Amino acid sequence: MKKHSNVGADFNFRVEKVRVHQQGVLLDPKKPFFEIKKTAEFGGTTLNVGVREDYTVVQYPDFVEAIESGLEREGIRDQFTSMPIVFGGGARFCMRYTAKVDSSLIRSVAKVGDTVGYCFTAKTSHDGTWSNTLSGGCQRLVCKNGMVNYGKDISISSKHSSRVDIGKVVLAIRKSKVQFFETMQVLDRMANRSVSQVEGRVIIDQLVIQNYIGQRAGKRIKELWDGETRYDGGDVGGTRSLWQLYNAATEYVTHDVSNNGGRINRPERAMLLRSDYGRLFHRMADNSKGFLDGLLNPSRRETSSVPANLLATDSDGNGGVWN
Repeated sequence: MKKHSNVGADFNFRVEKVRVHQQGVLLDPKKPFFEIKKTAEFGGTTLNVGVREDYTVVQYPDFVEAIESGLEREGIRDQFTSMPIVFGGGARFCMRYTAKVDSSLIRSVAKVGDTVGYCFTAKTSHDGTWSNTLSGGCQRLVCKNGMVNYGKDISISSKHSSRVDIGKVVLAIRKSKVQFFETMQVLDRMANRSVSQVEGRVIIDQLVIQNYIGQRAGKRIKELWDGETRYDGGDVGGTRSLWQLYNAATEYVTHDVSNNGGRINRPERAMLLRSDYGRLFHRMADNSKGFLDGLLNPSRRETSSVPANLLATDSDGNGGVWN
């Protein structure tokens, strides 16, 4: 199949499942002998997506209408801005909702006072990559960093149903809002955990050594951490915290991954990485099973020298093993 590489915002089209004609071939029901095409009204373009006979098509416009109806039912639709993203020429789709600056769903991080808002992403697809799900989280609103921390996906539809259950959407929104307030407590713990310049570098080095992040990521995060914007008032001797180290990591994801090359895998990978970094720093904030202590005081078995240039990367240039 041809691999699409374009990313867009036009989700207002409809598709149909069409049988692929196989002359003289005994059809195997386990193999994809159906494909997804845009309807004639939208040019009849094939999305080059093979699906099984039991695959149920959920139309993107209907999906968005269900999400909007859920927000209306909760009485919070006017508190969000939204941004649609279509991947692979229509194969995958998500809608990101972010609380407006005057929304009641805005909170401040302890001590540092950074403004963080509730956000969530609703996802679906025509190629089976994403089921109909909603994942909630929080986003830093006061700068271009774009810090995003997402929770686990929450199902919002029944299997083999072409309709998204609005009742499930409402329950998912409520659950993700609870996750948001729980995450704010984690961010407060990050802000209350002092981390010196040297400790921040040790933590990142150990994350590289122990294969939690890639070498290129480690190099770039340390550069951001050492930049003067990480210090209070530009003072190199200023007090810093795990919160600021986390923001250096998410700034790397936002700028280096999201905006590098514009390839289809970049926005999707950035979404996954934000969630992964969130879980990683959550473990540090809680010092779960002595995780942060272990990074700051590694055993001999875990200690080795980090390559000086930190330039080795994986196939897409980022390296790393997601935790």
